Amino acid sequence: MPNPCTVPALKTTEESIGSLSKPSNVIIHLRKQKYNADYDLSAKEGADTLAFVSLLEEKLLPALINKLGTVDVTRHWNTENITFPLNFLLPNRIHNQQLERLRLVRGDPTLEPGDQLEKLYHDVLECMTLLSHRLGLHKFFFRDSPSSLDACVFGHLVPLLKVKLPNGKLHQHLNSQDNLWHYCTNGLVLYFPSEGGGVSPFGR
Repeated sequence: MPNPCTVPALKTTEESIGSLSKPSNVIIHLRKQKYNADYDLSAKEGADTLAFVSLLEEKLLPALINKLGTVDVTRHWNTENITFPLNFLLPNRIHNQQLERLRLVRGDPTLEPGDQLEKLYHDVLECMTLLSHRLGLHKFFFRDSPSSLDACVFGHLVPLLKVKLPNGKLHQHLNSQDNLWHYCTNGLVLYFPSEGGGVSPFGR
């Protein structure tokens, strides 16, 4: 059972499992319950999914949890929205967990938020360009329905569209990739219609 201060968490009805917080364990559990968006993918498409998920975690995720903004933005949001007394505990805990994850991904145990910014920018721009090329003119990455790769890409890109970061370079690059911009806004309209119709509050 995960630490009660660990989020996200999925509570199950199975006593032997309890609750799950590691995303990969959540996905495995849901697949066992017949919730699987990848059931009709070919072996090659499955391999492509793993490759692009790894690309996102290596190239884009570090920027999201670095001083580019998400650490400060999410910690501030968590402090304001998590109920007392957890709002004094969870934000710092989440911050430290993300910082440790950043250090692990970058292979630098002394890395601090704000370090390696230019390298992080370069990696994100490279990642977006590869994603844009792979998506092309399609609505989703594989066929006519979303897969786990779509969920992963959407979850990583939309914060760049919806959250006003201290530096607008990543937002501007996402806007310059027309297919990725439409991919994100269409996803917001389809799955989160209350989020302003999918339009960034900071303009395109």
